[in-house]
Amino acid sequence: MQSLLAAFSHRHTPAIPDELIRYTHQNLRRVRQALDESGVQCLVWTVNSDFCTPDTVWAWQERYLRWGLAAAQILGATRLRLTLGGTADASPDVETRVVERLAALAAYAGTHHPTCQLVVENHWGITTEPERLLRILDRARQRAGVAIGLCFDPGNLPPETREEGWALLAPQAAHLHFKTFAFDADGNETTLPYDRILPLVGATCETVTIEFEGDGDAHTGIMRSLALYKRLVVGMQA
Repeated sequence: MQSLLAAFSHRHTPAIPDELIRYTHQNLRRVRQALDESGVQCLVWTVNSDFCTPDTVWAWQERYLRWGLAAAQILGATRLRLTLGGTADASPDVETRVVERLAALAAYAGTHHPTCQLVVENHWGITTEPERLLRILDRARQRAGVAIGLCFDPGNLPPETREEGWALLAPQAAHLHFKTFAFDADGNETTLPYDRILPLVGATCETVTIEFEGDGDAHTGIMRSLALYKRLVVGMQA
């Protein structure tokens, strides 16, 4: 039944996020039970949101985001990771719309889900330029009067400007995506120089997500990523 509803919503009302149809209390209770039984804590819940949508369809995105906050609370997550969507050349009017919507959501979260902080990822679209993302966050924070964090993904930056982007974003990160693709014989990531990136990450970063996007067995890739992260952190503390 859920798959039929999802197919209907995508065909007839494409503004409805496909994930929304899976946000049932039954599904969330099952996930929470699985977490409890395995002794695993959910630190961050993810939604693939779009704050740039026209006003005519924003209500669906807002509903999706509020369900995401509710899901995060049910699962015990302390952070809800967001994306802002849009395009890199979005107009100043669109930017203002994003600021207003993000501030409103942050104020709502502060009232109804105070244990869950919003974190916005640099995820292309309107957040392609680090300076613009930081400006959006600053404007939204001032408007909402509550904290809004940054989810830093070092892989989501144009190659020609990524080092400058790392220097801007890493110190302000509240959450880090430790993205990996491939490893050399010594266990180092061959795509992103984490020995240079991690020292840039500030003390405000309290949670880390491993994202293995390489070929081969996912479990092996995740374990190699974890080993690399631990080795680099220990080296920084020495």
